[in-house]
Amino acid sequence: MTMAKNDFLARQRQREQDVFDAGMRIGRQQMCDYITLALRDPAVMGKDTFGAKRIVAVLQEVKRLMDEFHPAFERNDEADVYQDRLDRLLREAYGDEIQEGFYGFHDRYECVKKQDYLTGKWK
Repeated sequence: MTMAKNDFLARQRQREQDVFDAGMRIGRQQMCDYITLALRDPAVMGKDTFGAKRIVAVLQEVKRLMDEFHPAFERNDEADVYQDRLDRLLREAYGDEIQEGFYGFHDRYECVKKQDYLTGKWK
């Protein structure tokens, strides 16, 4: 009976992971669609809207960045390194104008748990 129970729990965890992964894929595609529309909108971009080649270049870089910073959202020993680097690059991108109102990683992503290095647990 234990084997069946473990198999059931494993299948349940896999289904939950599959649903989560599907949500991530949908969210990524939505973001790319919205970025594309914003880059083509003269109300947003002025007269310098992006054409297809520039949009594709932006989306390719966005994909590269998503792949690079994916570990920031996982439970691993280097998550905080990626989180800090992402915050640092965003601060540089926004410059001095927004430093006071800048929201750090855990303010932007409240559901991502922090690692407590004293206990080794995630909280």
